[in-house]
Amino acid sequence: MESDLRELIQTVQSPHLRRLLAVMLGEGAPTWPAYREAPAAKHYHQAYRHGLFEHSLSVAQAVSATAATFAGIDRDVAVTGALLHDIGKIEAYELSDTGIRMSDAGRLHGEIALGYFRVRRAIETLEGFPAELEQAILHIILSHHGSLRHGSPVVPCTREATLVHMIDNLGSKLGSFDRVERDLAEGELWSEFDKGIGAGAYFGGGALGGGTPENGTVGDGTLGGGSLGDGTVGDGTLGGGPLGDGTVGDGTLGDGTPENGTPGGATPQIDRAAA
Repeated sequence: MESDLRELIQTVQSPHLRRLLAVMLGEGAPTWPAYREAPAAKHYHQAYRHGLFEHSLSVAQAVSATAATFAGIDRDVAVTGALLHDIGKIEAYELSDTGIRMSDAGRLHGEIALGYFRVRRAIETLEGFPAELEQAILHIILSHHGSLRHGSPVVPCTREATLVHMIDNLGSKLGSFDRVERDLAEGELWSEFDKGIGAGAYFGGGALGGGTPENGTVGDGTLGGGSLGDGTVGDGTLGGGPLGDGTVGDGTLGDGTPENGTPGGATPQIDRAAA
């Protein structure tokens, strides 16, 4: 994972943001060992050693890929914000032999406030760091929970903050599926209701067809058994092939081609059985 992180940081074009990432996540940075070891949560997702690193990197990689799809997103800001959005967790959680617990600072201040002040203090040491970049990164950290109800003091108000929030939420929810699946009894397909997912999780291994469209639900009878010429569409319903020998062209609209059907000197033939 570390090589993936270093490669991603190298793609950040802004020299100011690269300096910030070097101060926070560089190999010699004081925060790097804690960032690498900390859990991402106490229970719901990536609640284990290295969980914070794993979660933050996956969110940043997804943000990087998605930023190119939507116009107007500053990719450098979004990727930097994604890598740092949860950095307050290095102070908020403590690992021990008995598990993960909230630290005093985590309980008294919360991981968002801890992350905000940590990054702000780091920026203050970087001479010439642009105020607009500071504002953009700190806003991502403050708003990444998405709503006041979920612990953010502000809601996302920029494209970059909105993107990080949405991908962070997706990563957290998918991480909950991983946790639930690990604890699922062998042979079970459904979990009990899980708060992190908001429902019981299903692990049927092919809920939408058990394979590709050619041999799964889509493509194994439901939508035509394969190509459009030998399944539901193309085997009687719309004519079994050409329009001249099936429903359209075999009586209903004139028994064939225009030469010997309706336009060819006869009245329209009506399929009495169908009527």
